[in-house]
Amino acid sequence: MVFRGVLWRGLEHWRWNRWVIFAVTSALFSIAHLELLRTPLLLVISIPVGLARMFTGNLLTSVVAHQANNFLPALALLLLTTGALPVEVSG
Repeated sequence: MVFRGVLWRGLEHWRWNRWVIFAVTSALFSIAHLELLRTPLLLVISIPVGLARMFTGNLLTSVVAHQANNFLPALALLLLTTGALPVEVSG
C-alpha cells in the first residue's frame, strides 16, 4: 500500500511518467524488504505486481497480485510446520 498506493499517487501528482513510477516503486519495494541477497528476486517478483497497478490504475489489483504471489510459499510453510507435509531428510 505504501509503494503502489501512497508513493505511486504522489509521483502521479507530480506528473512523473508512469513507466518511471513503475520502475521507482518496483525498485524501492524490492530494496525495502532489507534482504540484500534476495533483492534481485524481489525485483523480478515486483514486476507483475507493478504492472497490475499500472495497467488497471487500481491499487486493489496489485494487492491481490501480491497476495497471490505470497500464497503458495505461505501454504507450504504452514503445511511443513504443522506436519501435514512430510519433510524428507536424506543423509
